[in-house]
Amino acid sequence: GIPAGDIKVRASKDGYLDSWASHSSNRTKANATVYTLLPGETLEQTWDAEMVLYLDLNPESVITGTIMGFSYGDAGYDDPVGGVKVTAFSATTGEALGSAVSEPAGTAGEWGTFRIGKLPAGQVKLRATAPGWLTTWAHDKWTKATADVFSVQPFSPTEIGTFAIYAPAGIAGAVMLDDEPVIEDVKVTVFDADTGKALRSVVDDDGYF
Repeated sequence: GIPAGDIKVRASKDGYLDSWASHSSNRTKANATVYTLLPGETLEQTWDAEMVLYLDLNPESVITGTIMGFSYGDAGYDDPVGGVKVTAFSATTGEALGSAVSEPAGTAGEWGTFRIGKLPAGQVKLRATAPGWLTTWAHDKWTKATADVFSVQPFSPTEIGTFAIYAPAGIAGAVMLDDEPVIEDVKVTVFDADTGKALRSVVDDDGYF
């Protein structure tokens, strides 16, 4: 029941990586082998030297953890956070390999937990993003370059434990001259004390920022 023309073939199963023919479970749809079907033709799998239509499933790797949110404002907060997108990136190529969203409160899953499956074996870095929270790399890192590297293997899920994310902080004050706020526009910049990197700048409003 397949129309004649160019086709690609994929095998998929829960717990395994998708496999695109031919002969590599790491192939993607973009670079999968193209087969040309003629009218009335049947393309059959063969095991000769060319291994036509070869499909080989490999078990998936899985990484799990729990998102915890921290805020040091008046209310304070140090509880699990649902709805956080956690993305796994290849530590070698930087390619995004897969993602998951942490479980919201009141659902069947445990609050704040996440599970990213369908990962190839290897080394990954993890990033968490959510509205109202700072983008964070595990564990407690702010850049992809400095993020921790986790090794994932098939058959045994990799549990990373707590993945902390943080609420944004702020600074407020006044730029003073002779005990009075400076009226002229003044640019106030906050720097990272360790790296010297400029984090954020604002221009004061009648001396206040």
